[in-house]
Amino acid sequence: MQFMLSNLDRPVDLDLVKEYNRIVCESLCDKPGMPAIGKIEEVLRLAKEIDHPIKQGFYLFGHIAREQWFNDGNERTAQLVANHVFVQNNVAMLAVPVEERENFWHKLVKVL
Repeated sequence: MQFMLSNLDRPVDLDLVKEYNRIVCESLCDKPGMPAIGKIEEVLRLAKEIDHPIKQGFYLFGHIAREQWFNDGNERTAQLVANHVFVQNNVAMLAVPVEERENFWHKLVKVL
């Protein structure tokens, strides 16, 4: 959270997403089968075209969590990136209570 609040002026780009994952995992990962950097950059470019920040944040959240961009920490990284968009635009904060996580992930998989 401290990193996010200190970097709200930064756009959500590949470097920012990698930094969140580094914080989560303490290592950047280029795993076999990881989507090509070009595909990731395309998702980030398309996200910028989404006018509504909540839709934009969940768009990024879904892609990062579902496509497994990193070896580990994808869901945590996805949540941080979504919250970056939400807080940057002063609209929301994504926090899933522990007792609702299984239900949340089950519903998310259905949507994606």
